[in-house]
Formats: sequence, C-alpha cells, structure tokens
Amino acid sequence: MSKAATMTTRNNIIEKCDDRKDKWASEVKGRLESFTDLVAPEAVYHHQCSLNFRIGQNIPSKYLSSDNLLISPVKPHSGRPSNTDQQEAFQYTLEYLEHQAELVTLNELKIIMQSKLTAMNSNNSAYHTKTISRKIQDIYKDTVNITHHEGIAGLVTLKSQTDNIIFQFHNSKTNVTDE
Repeated sequence: MSKAATMTTRNNIIEKCDDRKDKWASEVKGRLESFTDLVAPEAVYHHQCSLNFRIGQNIPSKYLSSDNLLISPVKPHSGRPSNTDQQEAFQYTLEYLEHQAELVTLNELKIIMQSKLTAMNSNNSAYHTKTISRKIQDIYKDTVNITHHEGIAGLVTLKSQTDNIIFQFHNSKTNVTDE
C-alpha cells in the first residue's frame, strides 16, 4: 500500500478517470468526489492498482471482487498487439522510478527494462528511449520532469522526488566547501 503524498494526486487521478471512461474510472471518480485533499485523510492505494489504472489496464485479478468482474478493457486497441512481457517489464521499470531517490536517465530505464525482460527469459526488446519518455509523460503528466542536457539523454525525476534530490545536492556541495 502507498499513501497519497501530494496535493496534485487527486486532480491527476480525476484527469485519468476522464481519459479512461470505463466502469473502474467511474468508481474511482465517485470515491474522490467527496475529497478535495487526499493527503489529509491519509488516502492509500495498492501500488499495482495505481500502475494498472494509469496505463489503461484492468484491476489486477488478486484485487477483484465479485462485483468487479464485468470490468471491460479500457478500449479496443488499434495498431500493434500488446506485448505482455514488455508491459510487465515497463511496469517494473516504473516501480523502480517511483522508488528511486536519485536522478535516472532514459537510457538507464531502458537498461532496467531490458534486464527485467532478460530475467523473464523473454526474447523481446525494451522500448526505445523515445517510447519510454512518451509513456512516462502520458502516465505521470505534470508530475514528472524529463530534462535533456548536453550529452545526457533525458534525466528523469518525479516531482515528488525533486526536493530530496536538491537537498542531497546542496548537502554534497556544503560538505565539499566545509573541508
């Protein structure tokens, strides 16, 4: 279980509900309408449910109750068929990103995804860094920073981690000047 840690969490979830337009989104939106702030009541959610909800998948089967069984897929997908190995490896990569306390690059996320695919004995390749970037931006919207700088292919950080990273950087600079 994870706690809702930012004030923008509610608005981001409601925006995703409006994008999904399915039974699960209606249920989630209905629960949120009575709250303007999820941090104060210490709202909690299943991490896997949050990921599935944000990337357009259904409720994980281990959390289904008898009244949830009729939830249909978000929408029929056109284009390439879904690759479950890649989706699972990408979810693993998102979990890594959410628990990472330091800056990480798109290339590092691609390596993590490929490592997960290899560990799964999958013959599939990790998404291209442009695809990873697009998917991360689609999922996290305005709560993620992807910064491109000279010679560095996209530094990625969630805004909830930014304060900690700046504090660590400041402390490292302070320790260097104190010596």
